[in-house]
Amino acid sequence: MIFNTLGWVGTTLYLGNHGYLSFHPDYKPKLYFALNFVAALALVISSSVISSWQAVATNAFWGVVSFIAIANISFSRRVSLSEIWIAAPIAVGSITGMAYAVVDYATGMTILGWAAGALFCAAYLLFTTGAIKRSRFLIYNIIAAMSLMPILYLQGNWPVFALEAAWIAVSLFGWTRE
Repeated sequence: MIFNTLGWVGTTLYLGNHGYLSFHPDYKPKLYFALNFVAALALVISSSVISSWQAVATNAFWGVVSFIAIANISFSRRVSLSEIWIAAPIAVGSITGMAYAVVDYATGMTILGWAAGALFCAAYLLFTTGAIKRSRFLIYNIIAAMSLMPILYLQGNWPVFALEAAWIAVSLFGWTRE
């Protein structure tokens, strides 16, 4: 019961914070990253309890990136962050998951879920480092949330499932205002 509540708290915090980013062009980055860090921690704990590993991995990554942003640790400039080298493997994983779903739906959706988690992480990293603008970040969030929902449904991870459904709506609204 306490872990489920913790999951809903993290979901609510993430969603409110994503609304803050989507609706306020002059958002405060430190506040945004700090709230994402707390929400990520809550969802890592609650998703671990039910073995929802895509959600654990995605939220752990968001937590680490948020912490780095809060601490003003600069990302190495030795490796140029580019959408293309991130998007290509994720696209392959997504196509593989959807194709495999014809043979084994649960396994195919697991593969798709991992690709969606990777897209969430890549988009967050690119946005945090300034490699992509907010409008592109919101589009990637819509795609990733839609792709993650089937495995969350199969796993019964209702806090994160609800988060993804609302995340799509908030991202769409924010993107249309850009």
